[in-house]
Amino acid sequence: SRGLYALQIKSWLEHFPRKDVLVLKLEEFKSNLDSVMDLVWDHVELPRYRIEDASPRNTRHYEPLEPATRELLHRFYEPHNARLESLLGAEWRNPW
Repeated sequence: SRGLYALQIKSWLEHFPRKDVLVLKLEEFKSNLDSVMDLVWDHVELPRYRIEDASPRNTRHYEPLEPATRELLHRFYEPHNARLESLLGAEWRNPW
């Protein structure tokens, strides 16, 4: 189910109200950790806390995708991303 987030999130939303489910993009953590974590702390009603060491761990390096591979992946994920947008809103249109 890698990358098929709508399938997983839909199950959560069948059991919990949308307002109780916080879904974030990893890219947001990378670009603005403090602001994103403030959203998390507020969502779970805990005091805000600053993470001192957010350096990457267990990282890997990948070569850039070939254009044909990128297009194949885009076509595969397009309907799944459309379902994700319908569940979570327009900000999730073409999430990657």
